[in-house]
Amino acid sequence: MVTPESFHKVRKAFCEVEFDMYDNCFLMLDECHKFIKERDFRKEIVQPLHSFFKFKNKALVSATPITPSDPRFEEQGFKKVVVEPDWRFLHEIMIICADDIRRAFYNETVLTRQGELPKEPQCIFVNSISIIANLITDSNLEEISSIFCSDQSAVELRQRGFKNVHTEWKNEYEKPYMFFTSRFFTGLDIWLEKQPRVLYFSDAKNAEQTLMDPFTDMAQACGRFRGGMKGIYHFVNFNPEIEHKSTDDIEEYVNGIIKSHIALRDMLNTSQNKFEKQAVTKISEALPFKEIFFEDEIDYFMKDNITDSERVWQYYNNWFSLQTAYGNSGYFRNPDVDDSNCFPPIPTELKKNPKRSRKEIERIQRIAIVETLSHIAPYYKTSAINDIIYTLRAINKLAVDAFFQLGKDFIEECDYNPKSIKKELLNRKVANVTPDEAFFITLHNSFEVGKKYLVSYAKEELRRIYQKFLLTPPFAITSKTLREYFEIDEKARIGNQKAVKILRKKAEGIPYYYNEVVDNTTTQPSHEFDS
Repeated sequence: MVTPESFHKVRKAFCEVEFDMYDNCFLMLDECHKFIKERDFRKEIVQPLHSFFKFKNKALVSATPITPSDPRFEEQGFKKVVVEPDWRFLHEIMIICADDIRRAFYNETVLTRQGELPKEPQCIFVNSISIIANLITDSNLEEISSIFCSDQSAVELRQRGFKNVHTEWKNEYEKPYMFFTSRFFTGLDIWLEKQPRVLYFSDAKNAEQTLMDPFTDMAQACGRFRGGMKGIYHFVNFNPEIEHKSTDDIEEYVNGIIKSHIALRDMLNTSQNKFEKQAVTKISEALPFKEIFFEDEIDYFMKDNITDSERVWQYYNNWFSLQTAYGNSGYFRNPDVDDSNCFPPIPTELKKNPKRSRKEIERIQRIAIVETLSHIAPYYKTSAINDIIYTLRAINKLAVDAFFQLGKDFIEECDYNPKSIKKELLNRKVANVTPDEAFFITLHNSFEVGKKYLVSYAKEELRRIYQKFLLTPPFAITSKTLREYFEIDEKARIGNQKAVKILRKKAEGIPYYYNEVVDNTTTQPSHEFDS
C-alpha cells in the first residue's frame, strides 16, 4: 500500500526480484477521483496510471467517482460497478451567502456567542491558510483553535506566530475551533465525543482553490465524521463575473486548449530557424495547462481536470446554481439559503417584486445599508468590520457617510431622501471651513466631474451659488463661467438641448469678488474674466 507518488518504488521492487506484477498482481487504485481532481497540482499523482493499463487485473475505486475520458478504459472493456446501500440518506446543509466570509464568520463566533465557547466542536474546512489565519485573528481564536494542514503550510503558519498547528489528526489536539485544509478532506476518520458543527468556506472572488464541489469535495469531507454531524454550513462568496459555460461550451474550451498546444508543437517540430524555435518554446512554456501533454500524447487526466474545474467554477456565479448542484448531487437535500450576510441583504420586498424603478431600488439599498451599519457599527474597530464598511461605502457612499455623520435617526426623519441627505451633509461640511473653502465645496457638489448639465441649469445654479456667498463678479454669469473652475466640453448635449460636460477640476483659487470693503478698498478678483 503506497501513495501514487511512491508507486515507482513498488515497480522497482518487483523488477529487482524479477516478479511479473502485471500478470500476478491485482492493482487497485483507491480514491480514484483524486487522479482528476488533483492532477493540476500533484504532478506525479498519475504515475501509477502509466502502468495501470498493463495489469491483467485492476480496478479504480471511489465513493465519489468521476468518469474518466481516457479512451483506454473503453478499449479494455471497463465496467462501472455501483454499490448502493439498502437505505437512502441525504445530508441537510445550509448555504450562507456572504460578500465577506470573514465578516460572516465573525458574526458567527463573536457577535452570536458573545465570548462564550460553543457547546459543540466547530470543524472548519477551507483550503487556504491565509483565510484560516484571517478567520482566527479577526475573531481572537488563537488560544482556542487548532489548525490541521500540510507540512509546508505548517512551517509558514508557525513562522506567522500560530502555535497549535498539526500535520496529522489526533484527538489530543482537539480544540473548540478546528481548521482543516484540503489534505484532510479525504482518507481520514474523525471521532469526537460530541457531534460537531461543520463549516465550509469558499471564496469565489479571491481564492479559486477554496471552491468545493458538491458532487465530490463536500461529500468526501462530510464523510470524515463517522459519528455524525450536528449541522453543515457552507459559507460562500459568489462571483457574478464568472462567465456561464454549458457542457458543450466547456468541451469546446478544453479542445481549444489542446489544439493550441498541438499547433505550437507542430511549429516547433517543423521550424528550421533557431530563433523561431526559441520564441515558440518560450510561448509554449508560458501557456497554461502545458501538462495536458505527456510524452507527446494527450494526458486525459489533465484534460479531465480542466473540464472538471470549469464545471465546478460555474456553480459559484450565484446561489441558485450552487443550490441546484447540491440538489442534483445525490448526497444532499436541496439546501436552504441564508443571504443575511450580503451587502446589503436583499430585502424581501425586492425579492417579491424585482421589476422596480432604479430610484426605488436605490432607496431600498440605502435602507438596507443603514440597517446593516446600525448592527455592525459598534464593532467597527476590528479589521473585518472595517473591511465591511469599506465595501459598503464602495456600493453607496452617500448612505455610509450619512450614517456616520448624520445618524440613523436623521436619515429616517428625512425618509432616506438623497437630496435632503446631501443638503444636510453639505451644510455641516461648510459650517466648519473658511468662506473660500465653503464656496468650492458647494460648487463641486453642484457640478460633479463626468456629468452633463443643461446650459440653462448651469447658469441658474452658478447665480444661486454666487448669491449664497455674497459674490458680485464684474461680468455676466453664463455657463461659460464654469471654465474658471473646470475643464468643460461645451459641445455636449442632453437630448436636443445644449449642455456642458464637466471633464475635470482646476486648481482652487480665490472665489472672485466678495461684496465687502477692507480698509475702504474693494477686494479685487484674483484674475480677469471673459465677458
